[in-house]
Amino acid sequence: MNIFKQGRLLGLGVILSAILMFGFATPSSAEACGKLGQPACVTCVDKVTVYFPFNFCCIPEASSCRKTAYTCNAGYVRDGMGLCTKISLTAEEAVKVGCRTSRSAQMILDDAKKTGDLGTITSSQVSAFRPTDKWMTTLEVTDPNTWGYRATDFPDEIKSLEAGKTLSKAERREKKVTDKSAFWRQNGPKIDYGTKSSTLNSFQMIATSDSSKPMSQFSSVALDYEVASGFGGTVYKFQMNPSSPVLGLRDCSLNGGGETQFQVKGGTPIKNLHRFVNSTGKWEIYKNGKWQIVVGPNDEL
Repeated sequence: MNIFKQGRLLGLGVILSAILMFGFATPSSAEACGKLGQPACVTCVDKVTVYFPFNFCCIPEASSCRKTAYTCNAGYVRDGMGLCTKISLTAEEAVKVGCRTSRSAQMILDDAKKTGDLGTITSSQVSAFRPTDKWMTTLEVTDPNTWGYRATDFPDEIKSLEAGKTLSKAERREKKVTDKSAFWRQNGPKIDYGTKSSTLNSFQMIATSDSSKPMSQFSSVALDYEVASGFGGTVYKFQMNPSSPVLGLRDCSLNGGGETQFQVKGGTPIKNLHRFVNSTGKWEIYKNGKWQIVVGPNDEL
C-alpha cells in the first residue's frame, strides 16, 4: 500500500474515532431532544482543542467538550432521569407521552443491581421482578392536585394521614424493630427521596407486587376508588404530588383495567383528606381535627 492510500485510511480512521469519542450528533438524533418526554438536548459550553498525532490531509485537529449544558424546549424542565417534562404533569399527560417497554424498565432494574448496595431481600426481589411492555409511564406525575385513593386500617397510618402525611410500611416497621442496622441490611438501602435514581425507581416497581419484601418505603396509592377498594380496609382519598410514574397499566391506558397506581414516598404531604364510610355509603372529610359528613359543593370532589 502506498503512502498516499495509507494516509487516507488513517485520516478516515481519525474521523471515525472523533465521532465515537465526542458524539457528534446526526441531524436525526439532534432533533430527537428537548420535547416533552424526550431526552434533554446537549450543548457544549466549554470546548478544548485536542491535537492528533497524525499530520495527514483530513483532520489535523478536533475539539473536545469539557463542559456540557442540558436544555429542554420552552415550558419544559429536565427531570432527574434526564428527560424533558413539565413542572406539573398530570396522570393523563404522562400516559399520553407514553410508557416504557419491558426492556427499558428492565434496564432500570439491572442498573440498580450494579450499585452493590441493595439489601438481601431487596436484591432478591429486584432480580426476580419482570416488567411488561407499556406497564409504567416514562415520566412521573407531578401535579400537586392529583387525587389518590388508599385503603388502610392501620392506626399509625391513619394518624399520619390525619396529620397531613403519608406513611410507608418501612417507616411503620422500622419504629418497632430494635436492630435497625439489620433491618436496613435486609430491606435497604434507605432511599434518598431527593435524588432520582434507578434504585428509587426499582423500589417503586417491586413494591407493586409485594410491599413487604422488602418493606416498602413507598405507599401504594390507586388512581380510583375501585382499585383501592379491592385491597380491603377503609378507603381514603386525598390530593398530593405523587412524584411517581403511573404503574400497573395495561397497554399504557388508564382505562385498560389494570391495577393503576402511584408509589408515593413516605412522608409525602397531602390535603383534602376524605374517607368512605361503608356503613353509610357516604364520604366524610377531615376538617379542623374531626371527621364530618360531606354536605356541600365545597366538600365534594
